[in-house]
Amino acid sequence: MDIDRIFETIVNWLPRLRWYPWSNSEGLKLIDYYFINNTYFLKIKRGDNRFYLPISITEYRPQNIPSDRYIIFDDKYIVEAEFTRNYLNNLSRSEIIRTKYYITNIPLGKESINVKPLTLETSNVLTIHEILGGYKVVVKSYRKLPKIGLEPLIIDLLANNQFKYIPSIIAIYSWDKDTITMAMEYISGEGDGGKPFYDAFIEYLNGIPTYRIGLASLLGVEIALFHKIISSSKHELLKPEDIVEADIRYWINRVERLCKSIMEAMDRLVGEHRWIDYWRIAVDKMIGKAVEDYVETIEKYIGLKKMRTHQDLHLGQFIYSPSKGFIFTDFEGEPARSEDERLLKEPCPRDLATLLRSYQYLTFTAYALHSSKDFDLVGRTFVEKGDPFIRWRSVHGKAIIYSYLGELANMIPKVIGLGKSSIYEFIELLRPWIIEKALYEIYYESIYRPYMIPIPVTGLKYYVDELRSLA
Repeated sequence: MDIDRIFETIVNWLPRLRWYPWSNSEGLKLIDYYFINNTYFLKIKRGDNRFYLPISITEYRPQNIPSDRYIIFDDKYIVEAEFTRNYLNNLSRSEIIRTKYYITNIPLGKESINVKPLTLETSNVLTIHEILGGYKVVVKSYRKLPKIGLEPLIIDLLANNQFKYIPSIIAIYSWDKDTITMAMEYISGEGDGGKPFYDAFIEYLNGIPTYRIGLASLLGVEIALFHKIISSSKHELLKPEDIVEADIRYWINRVERLCKSIMEAMDRLVGEHRWIDYWRIAVDKMIGKAVEDYVETIEKYIGLKKMRTHQDLHLGQFIYSPSKGFIFTDFEGEPARSEDERLLKEPCPRDLATLLRSYQYLTFTAYALHSSKDFDLVGRTFVEKGDPFIRWRSVHGKAIIYSYLGELANMIPKVIGLGKSSIYEFIELLRPWIIEKALYEIYYESIYRPYMIPIPVTGLKYYVDELRSLA
């Protein structure tokens, strides 16, 4: 077929797809392609942004996906190739795509029996392929191609060190220097990492004092194991380094820029939603003291360690399986950061801080839904009368912190940079990152989900009480 005509056709289709970041297709160029069977492997470019797009041309209407994920072409259908049964087969047979196998007894070279999307709400493509022999394989394909593929680098390190809290990696596929696809074990879980804690909290609201201390402790152990493996790497992008004055200045400038963006975003929102004015005023009152506290405490990091961290660790980043524990599902970094910012190293306590912040999201949303109250009303009540669930959260936070430090043990100097540390000293190191994460969440919600703004604003109001409760 005529590749130029095919490319012209799909260019007009791309703005309809969830992963495509623009509303138009101006400036798109085809920079490389490879054809095998009915599938075209394409690399496309717009400005400095490169994308991987495999497409298949089939006579049959694609199943299990909405109509905007395929188009009609010459009485046939163009569909993203991951949604077809011969995608893995074509990858395996390709002469230009390299395959690194971690498990060799799963027949990826055969046509899949069935394919369905795992989710359609991500910027990558995630599908489930049922393979001959009863295997279920999650296929993750990267659409935007980074300069440096951090996630494959981290996953390769974890897999080679037998880290059991990720899905078993079956194969990783690369085209030139770009990792394009990963095939991994499908994990059947009860829900995301918040599910067991959500259920326990609902029991707590119903008058049954329920806690999941053992599971919280397991989370602490898993995060410590993750940090220990990363710290053992000699790779320049992963290994620990000393924190210097320039790092402190950068982090302070980042928070100051974030605060400016928050107030600009909330000023815009007030014109659209009158109720936002309450929250804009609340943030305006809190933000100065929070930044002052941030600057004062971030200085304590001089001479400690920074390294590759998870960067976006929260309960939603896990699948919870009663038999396997909490399974990490993503290592791509904080979504709102630029590609260069995602490459930056940070202190490991930041991962603990961002995880603890997600418990406040959990209790707030669970209480609002349980009591059938909107987020604005719940938030105003908490801001004016106090957050009644700090103690419930602190029980789990303490379990995470104690088990984390206990698992690190004699590696605390290498991973964190502290000598013999006290719990109080470690909790003080959480302070700047809990502040920063709450500020980031306010900004994120003001851009994408304004109705959720009361959650992080309430968190910013009570960060001192949260830390005191942990100590």
